[in-house]
Amino acid sequence: MKAYKIFKINPKQNKKDILPIIVRNLEILSDSSYQWKYEYCPYGEGLCWLAKDEKTNSFVGSAAIFPRKF
Repeated sequence: MKAYKIFKINPKQNKKDILPIIVRNLEILSDSSYQWKYEYCPYGEGLCWLAKDEKTNSFVGSAAIFPRKF
């Protein structure tokens, strides 16, 4: 059984950790899109978490939520 640890991260400080996961899974995220969503969202700061595989000590997944105006 794999063991994972979840970390709440700061998207501005952890860009090098989260960007490879997003690019690998979505394949369409540009740097400007990342900046708008994760670093400079006009509606406020988003929340982001990373999952780390404890055996390989590498990040394997991410989750994020962002404020939006409707």
